[in-house]
Amino acid sequence: ASGTDTLYARVNDGNGWSNWAVITITAPPDTPPVVTVIPQRGTQPVFGTSIAASSLFSAGASTTSYEFYDATPGIGSVTIDGARLAKDTTSATVSASDLGNVNVIAGNGADTVYERAYDGFAWGNWTAVTVTGVYVPPTITAQSLAPSSSALPDYGFGQLFTTTDAQNLTIQSYQFYDAASNPAVTAAGAIEIGGVAQAANTVISVPQSGLSGFSFVASGTDTLYARVSDGIGWSSWTAITITAPTDQPPVVTATPHTAAPGTSIVVSSLFSAGASATAYEFYDATPGIGSITIGGATLAKDTTSASVLASALSTVDVIAGNGADTVYERAYDGLAWGNWTAVTVTGSSSASTAAPTSHIVPSFASSGSATPSHLASARSVINPTSLLSEPLHQLSMQVASRIS
Repeated sequence: ASGTDTLYARVNDGNGWSNWAVITITAPPDTPPVVTVIPQRGTQPVFGTSIAASSLFSAGASTTSYEFYDATPGIGSVTIDGARLAKDTTSATVSASDLGNVNVIAGNGADTVYERAYDGFAWGNWTAVTVTGVYVPPTITAQSLAPSSSALPDYGFGQLFTTTDAQNLTIQSYQFYDAASNPAVTAAGAIEIGGVAQAANTVISVPQSGLSGFSFVASGTDTLYARVSDGIGWSSWTAITITAPTDQPPVVTATPHTAAPGTSIVVSSLFSAGASATAYEFYDATPGIGSITIGGATLAKDTTSASVLASALSTVDVIAGNGADTVYERAYDGLAWGNWTAVTVTGSSSASTAAPTSHIVPSFASSGSATPSHLASARSVINPTSLLSEPLHQLSMQVASRIS
């Protein structure tokens, strides 16, 4: 009962109905539950925080069920038993016993959410609360890194930086910047992606899926900057100073050789560069005499070869000509190229051991530190054995033999 009401009733015994009887019932009128907003104290909730609806609204003990409505498009959400309530839609009735499964997820900004309560007799009015979430960008912190005593230490991301995200979002993107004070110094440290050196003083972007291919090869003292994104915003740039012994590019030494014209000489018997070399380049300077072959393909005169990996060095040969041929080699250690070194291979039918004629190193080798256009790919060179077919190589041998 609520207020004053008149109730009529009659009964039937299976043969007929009685007259109507009337009763007047009087009771205090029902007051539907009034939902009130619970004041929020402390700092604003971080974007993505889950807030129990029972901590935002209060409706009193008479309430038996609730309904909810989320009014702000694109910001925040209401979840019921883990399911997201569609915007601008009144929820299904939620029993009082299930209220603990209703949450409001703070968005990046202000979201207005409504609740009303039912006492078993009438619904109360809608009451609104505004939940304002604040987005906190991710943070990146440099590790404490002692100077390395090892040459060319190779650091992964986790050895240099740590990241945190206030929203517990996954870091999706990374950016790096190698602040080389003198980019012309090829022996400085370098960012590598998949083993390929990247340009200094350039922003290098790496997705989460590619982070395992990131490394920083240190040489001397270098400053590396990094920042991260969780897909919503970027952290500030953070710097780390990395110190290691300065790289000493490989030094190639040469041994002159005299052989009968047409003789194939493995290049490793002419040059030596030490264990640090990971790749090589070659140059044949003497027109019309001798040749260099890489995987059976003859290198054009006055042309720098493509980089040859150390694992493919056995495919490089020098073919003695009819006279003195000057060939050059330089080596790469994964960070910098060494200077060009020349050797003279003299083809002689008597295979004499006379001292070879000295040659001036051509201008392309004068600095020893120039970076050719293919340097960035020096670690990803395809083994050159497929450049020419074997029959063509044999034909060049026969021609050289007839000339002699």
